[in-house]
Amino acid sequence: MTQSEAWDSHGRAPSFQEVLRQLADCHEKELSTLLAEIARLQEDNCGFSCAQLQHTTSASAASPVETSEIWREAAESQSAEQHPGPTPSLSTQPQSTANVDPKPSSGELHREQAFLPLELQGQVDVRYDGIEEETSPPEASAPAGSFREQAAKLLDRFGWISGLLVVMNVMVMAVDAQCRGFDVGYLIAYKDARPAEEVWPSVPAVVYILDAAFTVILALEVGLRMAVLRCKFWKCLFNWIDLLLTMGSLLYLFFDLVNVNLNVFRLVRFWSLSRGFRITRMKPLLDSMLLLFECFKSSMGILFGSLCLIAMLQCIEAMIIGNLMEIFLEDPNQPLEARQLVYKYYGTFTTTMLTMWEVLLGDWIVPTRVAVDHVSEWFSLWFIIHRLLLGFALLNVVSAMFVHQTMQVAEQDIDLQWRKKRNRTSNTEQRLRELFPEDGTISLDEFAELVHTEEWMCVIDSLGLGPRDALALFEMMDVNHSGDISFDEFIAGSARLRGKAKNIDMHLLLADSKRLSSKLDELQRMAGSPLAELAEIAVSSTKMGELASM
Repeated sequence: MTQSEAWDSHGRAPSFQEVLRQLADCHEKELSTLLAEIARLQEDNCGFSCAQLQHTTSASAASPVETSEIWREAAESQSAEQHPGPTPSLSTQPQSTANVDPKPSSGELHREQAFLPLELQGQVDVRYDGIEEETSPPEASAPAGSFREQAAKLLDRFGWISGLLVVMNVMVMAVDAQCRGFDVGYLIAYKDARPAEEVWPSVPAVVYILDAAFTVILALEVGLRMAVLRCKFWKCLFNWIDLLLTMGSLLYLFFDLVNVNLNVFRLVRFWSLSRGFRITRMKPLLDSMLLLFECFKSSMGILFGSLCLIAMLQCIEAMIIGNLMEIFLEDPNQPLEARQLVYKYYGTFTTTMLTMWEVLLGDWIVPTRVAVDHVSEWFSLWFIIHRLLLGFALLNVVSAMFVHQTMQVAEQDIDLQWRKKRNRTSNTEQRLRELFPEDGTISLDEFAELVHTEEWMCVIDSLGLGPRDALALFEMMDVNHSGDISFDEFIAGSARLRGKAKNIDMHLLLADSKRLSSKLDELQRMAGSPLAELAEIAVSSTKMGELASM
């Protein structure tokens, strides 16, 4: 071959032509490999959109935080399938997505527990709009406590027995007071009075025995609490009150046996009678009493101002009426008996002040009639205006202000609201549990039959749904697609449907939609980068092919 034959028409050497052909073959192989990789990526992305997105949609009944976790796990599993080892392409993911903690934080799952009392946080999982569930205890049970701890729990659990004993003791004390009243009436020779032994034979002896028995039992209960609680016993004010009242009852019983001085005996009796206040240790009465004290404390300013105003008006009226009555009392032409009767109610400032308070709060007919019948009928107009302005208008306004303040305190009491919510939820769960089958699960066919019964129609109606929505309701609650729903799943689904959507729910859904949008953008970017790279390679290959053909 001559040199003129070796060179082509464009003046390129044979060695350069061979290099161009090798480059073209290499680009063709790379292009075919990239096309196969892109086809596989498209198939994988299609599988993700059909399978993973369907799984995410079926789990939409979960909370917004759980939905975000599902998307994160789906993206991680997809990336793990495509890139089993560490690759540079994964480093382009956002740092916030790669570092997401798979376990939701307690702040996300228990936002509403921050409003509960400190001793109740972590024990109750507050659901949406009133449905609560107790958090499941850990599988590994805690070791059994000491005897003292078990005894303390037993005392707290059966505290109502102590309250019942106190109630019975108060009733016995009332019967004892009635018997002593019979004896005092017989002592002063009151008409038709007889001693207690004649009115109620053998009752005083029975009352004495029962009173001594209650005293010993309650003293043993206080001693047991002291032995069990030890230092904790002295940290509670009610325990101090119980101890003092129990000591008074024991002293009364001892002094009654040894016949001590009568005055000391009466003093100790008065002390022992105060043990009836132990009834306030009962849980319902204690809650009401604490709420009453809180209302009284918050209304102290309003009550004090109202009392000062009413007392000032009463004082001014008493002085005015007293001066007017002096004219009648000093008139010698008036009957002496009438003047003495008027003096009984309006003679001095103290009696006039007491009469005005009686007109305002008590039996106003007698003092009003004394002034109208014996002095002047014009006093009827005075007392009518007094009753309308002070007795009706002012007192009702003060009562309304006190009630309003009480309602505000009750609404702001977190413990009280939590207890009401817990009781309401317990009643609702108990009523729903009675409607479920004995095994605690219900299938779709059973649900379709029961939803038309009267009891289940009330439940569905309380959720704001109708019988036609039963299928959609069942599918929403059956999050694991098992074909049946348990009682816990029904409670959780009902919690999400009860009431109106809250602002925080809307914001959580908006935040989750943004997270899902960023996930989809990331997947689209991951799937779109090979296409852009392929386009660049195709352009470069075309240029190289054109260059090789020259």
